[in-house]
Order: sequence, then structure tokens, then C-alpha cells
Amino acid sequence: KKALAAQVACRQKLVARAACYPSELAQAAEQWQSLDPKRGAGGFDLLARYFAFPPDREISPDTKAGGLGASLGAWRLPTYRRMRNSQVGACSAAAPFLGRCDANPCSPAMMSGGGDACESSASKCFMTAVGTKLDVIPADDPATEHTGRAMPKPQIGWLDALGYSKQLDERA
Repeated sequence: KKALAAQVACRQKLVARAACYPSELAQAAEQWQSLDPKRGAGGFDLLARYFAFPPDREISPDTKAGGLGASLGAWRLPTYRRMRNSQVGACSAAAPFLGRCDANPCSPAMMSGGGDACESSASKCFMTAVGTKLDVIPADDPATEHTGRAMPKPQIGWLDALGYSKQLDERA
């Protein structure tokens, strides 16, 4: 139990630092994407066979091209397993419309500027993302070559990732 608690605490600190410091987020995001099943990690997710997922980065308009081009900007913070507004008491007054609430530790107002305050907010925001989930691929799964295989799944990532057909990959 002590080793697991130490592992979770270490992950929580690393995720908080990545959320608060862009250079650390850039390094971590590339590693997270390399472990993402929908991008092909592990070879078991059927999404990776048929869809391409570009990097989860902001897209910045290219002003030199007269606004017609674009370039990749900063990495986006992960969206999967973040604290929802419905889990924050101070945000419940806005229910059922829980779009944006600055009292949520995940809000830009709480996670900006780096430092201890940002790391504390980010640690709370991604508290459920630092665990490990282990699944076993069922016998009736279409990816038959992986049936019965145990697979650890990262609990942090981009739930709202943009994907498009691999047939469009050359054009996108």
C-alpha cells in the first residue's frame, strides 16, 4: 500500500507540474500521446486502425500567410479525468448550466502563472487521473489477436481529441 501511495503522490506532482509549466507539458504530452490507445499504443484499439489523430495542440493562425495558413501552438491541457464543475460545491449554483466556473481548480483562473498555487489547483484538478486502470480484452472483441491480454490504460489524455478517417490523412 505504501508503494502504491508513493507512486500516486509522485504522479500527482508530475501531472501538476506539467499542467502549470508549458515546457514540462510539452515533454509530458508527447509521452502521453505515445501511450494513447486510440493513437495505436498497444495495438488493441480499433480506432487507431481507421482514424488518424493529430497532436492535441492549439492551432494558431499564420498571420504571415494572410490568415490562410495555420501552425501548431501550445499543447492543450488533458481533458480526460479532470474535476468536473458538478463536483465543486461553489459551482453548483449554476446548475444545470455548468459551462465555466472559476471556482473549479481546473479553471484557467486557478491554473495559471505557475508556482505553488497553480500546482495545488492542478493537483486537485487531475486527482482522479493519476491512478492506473487495468482491463482484460474480452473474448468477443473484434481485435482477436489481443483477446485475454491484460492492458494497463493511462487515465490521463484528451477525451475530446479530433480524429479523421485515415483515407483523408494525406489531405488533412
